[in-house]
Amino acid sequence: MGASDYALLKEQIRSAGLFERQPRFYIIFHLFAFSQLAACVWLLSLAHSTGRVALVALVLGPAFGLSASCSHDCGHRAMLPAGRANDAAGLFLANVMLGVSWSWWRAKHNAHHSHPNDPDLDPDVNISVLAFSAEQAREKRGLARWVTRHQASLFLLLLPFEIFQLQCAGFKHLLRNRPPYRALEIALLLLRPVAFVAALAFVLSWPSVVVAFAVAHLSMGAYFGSIFAPNHKGMPLAPDADYFRRQVLTARNVRASRLPDLWFIGLNYQIEHHLFPTLPRNNLRRARPIVRGFCEARGVAYAEVGFLRSWVEILRGLSEVSSGVDDVVVAAAQADSRAAP
Repeated sequence: MGASDYALLKEQIRSAGLFERQPRFYIIFHLFAFSQLAACVWLLSLAHSTGRVALVALVLGPAFGLSASCSHDCGHRAMLPAGRANDAAGLFLANVMLGVSWSWWRAKHNAHHSHPNDPDLDPDVNISVLAFSAEQAREKRGLARWVTRHQASLFLLLLPFEIFQLQCAGFKHLLRNRPPYRALEIALLLLRPVAFVAALAFVLSWPSVVVAFAVAHLSMGAYFGSIFAPNHKGMPLAPDADYFRRQVLTARNVRASRLPDLWFIGLNYQIEHHLFPTLPRNNLRRARPIVRGFCEARGVAYAEVGFLRSWVEILRGLSEVSSGVDDVVVAAAQADSRAAP
């Protein structure tokens, strides 16, 4: 039996040296990211009105997100090899910087990579208040049904609150399970908001502390939503295909340039990332022409669009699915009318 398409493509990526670790890149990236964060904190100390505090906090959220983004790379062992150094980096970047349990997120994210866009097995398309298939839409009840019916309109409004959902879900996971470093993770998650508020109170008045805390977290949620939503939402659900095609067909790239590469932390190359999650993020750009040419040679659709186009496709897909809720309501009303004496 010949080698699979995935094995052949992986050998091409390996031959190009793209699996090699990139310590210099990650050092420079973290120096830049934490400098951005320090600049935001400095600007907060200079803000003498609630309005200015809110404006700086809008930037502070993405600055925190960018600084903590390599927790994702740690989860894939793309930055450091497996071991205590990788665990320590992941715990600091996820639990301390984001307030999100690293062990929970890693398990959740690995499930997503193993079963992308599978309504039953991918936690990223199994969300209580959203539906990504007609079957999911029909199962909604109560408030969740109302939200699903209007999900295309509400989606952008819900994104900023995603960070709070991630924080709560991770904490509940730690209370119900016993992953490695459980006690340390719980301690870090409890201490983080205290330290965050104390640091803000050192330079701001208490009303401004509340504004800065809330706005920074909401903007952080919006930032991460802008990164993750374009990658899979509106793409085919769990196609019956081999590993190579399943990873390609369920993912969407956002067209590359230097600014999107930074904003998207490299995940605008979502197809390449899903095929080879251990690739250092700065090598995803180099992998793109190899993967795209390989897909074209085999007639496999390679989805790549601009940023705005990706959101058009996301909202269109959500709108099409939400129509299934109305079908349920109409069918139920018709059934009730037939049953009436």
